[in-house]
Amino acid sequence: MIKFRLSQPILANELIPHGIKTEFDQTNSQMKLFISDKNLEKFRCDLVEDDHPMDYPDTISVLEIVLENPINSFDQKIEIFSTIQSENLIFGYFEYKVLKPMGIKLTEILCYTL
Repeated sequence: MIKFRLSQPILANELIPHGIKTEFDQTNSQMKLFISDKNLEKFRCDLVEDDHPMDYPDTISVLEIVLENPINSFDQKIEIFSTIQSENLIFGYFEYKVLKPMGIKLTEILCYTL
């Protein structure tokens, strides 16, 4: 799993206006972000400069992130998280179509053990 730090902390509530449904597990340490496959397909087409299809899928993809510090409410700030999906299209969408317009950058955290 790769760890990331947000350039500025965000609230889970701030993702909702961007059309992203969020859900937490029972421990509030894992957050699932539900993103429309229609939005992912548009993002993919823009990346590879491909024509947009006439019909889009009506399905949802899930980005799972593990929070460094579990939260108690949607009004608590998220700053450090990890994910195993950092190489997937859905993570690119999250970084460039959700966080970047909010003025937030991601930094990968490198961990070394001696």
